[in-house]
Amino acid sequence: MKLLVIGSGGREHALVWKLAQSPHVTQMWCAPGNAGIGLEHLTKNGALVECVSIGAEDLPKLLAFAQEKRADLTVVGPDNPLAMGIVDLFQSNGLRIWGPNQKAAQFESSKVFAQNFMEKYGIPTAKAGTFTDFQAASRFAASLGGRCAVKADGLALGKGVLICRDMAQADQAIEQVLVKKEFGVAGAQIVIQELLDGMEISLHALCDGQMAKLFPTSQDHKRALDGDQGLNTGGMGTYSPTPFLTEAQLADAATKILEPFTRGCAAEGIDYRGILYPGIMLTKDGPKVLEFNARFGDPETQVYLTRLENDLVELFDASVAGTLGRIELRWGPLASVCVVMASGGYPGSHAKGKIISGLDVANALPQTKVFHAGTAKSGDQIVTSGGRVLGVTALGKDLKSAQAAAYAAVERIHFDGAHFRRDITVKALPKSRNQRCYICGDSLIPVPSGHKGPLHPKHATNDHVPPDGIFSDPKPSDLISVPCCNECNNKHSGFDERLRAFAAIEVGRNKGGEKILIEKVLGSTMKMGRQKRFFRQLAQTFRDRIVMTPEGPKRVAKASVETNLVFGGVIEIAKGLLSHFHPEVDYFADHFEVLDIHNATLAKGHRDEQLAIVREIASKTPEEVRGNFKEFRFWRFVEPSRRCGVWLLVFYESVTFVVFHHPTSYKPRT
Repeated sequence: MKLLVIGSGGREHALVWKLAQSPHVTQMWCAPGNAGIGLEHLTKNGALVECVSIGAEDLPKLLAFAQEKRADLTVVGPDNPLAMGIVDLFQSNGLRIWGPNQKAAQFESSKVFAQNFMEKYGIPTAKAGTFTDFQAASRFAASLGGRCAVKADGLALGKGVLICRDMAQADQAIEQVLVKKEFGVAGAQIVIQELLDGMEISLHALCDGQMAKLFPTSQDHKRALDGDQGLNTGGMGTYSPTPFLTEAQLADAATKILEPFTRGCAAEGIDYRGILYPGIMLTKDGPKVLEFNARFGDPETQVYLTRLENDLVELFDASVAGTLGRIELRWGPLASVCVVMASGGYPGSHAKGKIISGLDVANALPQTKVFHAGTAKSGDQIVTSGGRVLGVTALGKDLKSAQAAAYAAVERIHFDGAHFRRDITVKALPKSRNQRCYICGDSLIPVPSGHKGPLHPKHATNDHVPPDGIFSDPKPSDLISVPCCNECNNKHSGFDERLRAFAAIEVGRNKGGEKILIEKVLGSTMKMGRQKRFFRQLAQTFRDRIVMTPEGPKRVAKASVETNLVFGGVIEIAKGLLSHFHPEVDYFADHFEVLDIHNATLAKGHRDEQLAIVREIASKTPEEVRGNFKEFRFWRFVEPSRRCGVWLLVFYESVTFVVFHHPTSYKPRT
């Protein structure tokens, strides 16, 4: 057979890689392909896959090429050509092609169509409305309390969904899409769905116009940053299987979702052949469909096809012919994890043409495959050419093993500005206090067994802090071990040394007078050279204030460092330590407020200033202010509706006051 694959991303590389293993394939082209696709060999005869310089949306040229080469089957990867009607075009010219036709592709190309279909045929989904008018949309969002998802009707490269948690965000999102038309014609209409609570997973099913064969579950990671923070992306990593549904529950989901879908298609005259990919939220009321996609997910394809044991050519042939009933899907027992390496700045603007090294070394690792997405050839080099660059995929006996193998491969690949999430699979693994660095809060990469050579900056190491927050000389023997990334553990200059600056401060009554206990904490952990740099940077945040420096008390005459850098650093420390000692709660920067970072020096002549600051903080609450590091209980109720606490930190002889708030919307980590 001669095959033509359409597309250029990681999904298409995975498709080409799997199709090339079929003994049926004697020649294969990919339009336009990428640098990795052009390196794939056919199992049948060793021939290379040929990349063709035809865009995935240039339908006339694709048709002419398929006719000229007499392709036996064309496989469509991306959503846009499907929505444009490439399947209808090829079929009308007598060519076999795999993928949904234009009418069937509406399930993805129109959120309004899909929402109306689900409601009509009883497919469980979120409460929703469709709108073209700002005022009507805003009123509906208000009826949901502002907690909603605002979705552009048309295709928007996977980024047309805006998550809102209050009315201000909802109105802003509606304005972005309907008024400012930031998604162009794709936003001529919008769907507003209630925001569902639960665990989100991906389902895939192979369809042949009469039936659907369900794949195992997988889970994508859409946000750019760890902990599901940052902007929406096309997907930063995935894994399969997930532990969130039993076999019985998966079968029940198929009954409640796929069966009414198939009945509805028959009633509407929709001949659905290809992949159906519903995004699912596992709610307390059972699985609910968030949206439908009419193609393979990316990067879900990478983990599915590394686990699939069937011949993919035979599956696609049966899907086109309507004979899936004769085939049983077979899946390997190993888990698969894919970590996406993206260009710096993605999903925003990003540079291209960065040289990629280490690909051969990573691909040589056992049960590992690096799928290319945004790559290109530049002479003898492979360089970046897109936002998502690589999908580093590995198999393992379980998710933890597959995760370690995938990140071990990531470590061997380098390009300028490379960015990737470090928490792929974390939701599926048992909760552990060792998942995040207590300083920077980044997810930690387990050090593979038998690892040799330099550690990755985010490799898991241990740091030690004293039980009372006070370093004495010599250091105490009962240090607390806390998780720390290799990068933070190795940095010993500037504000990276701020993690050492902790002390317990108590303000109470002592024989009718004020009792103040302040301890010096940095002396035994920093060499004098680093102390000077630290205080120099600290001093620059206190223009016109008196600060204590290694040379004595000084008045600050120049401020060249943003105060927010100090505030942010202190908040990150508080957040990291809270996450370590109380991992059952998710903490975010907006839970914290820096009341005052003030020179409260012990230098002679300035003790009154220090006392005034401490009294000011103490007067803000009706109870004693405490900071007990060992038990880490420094919050308390100040008012019934808000959990609040005051944490007092010491930077040598300068005092920092941080207030931690749990907002009323606070929810424990699930």
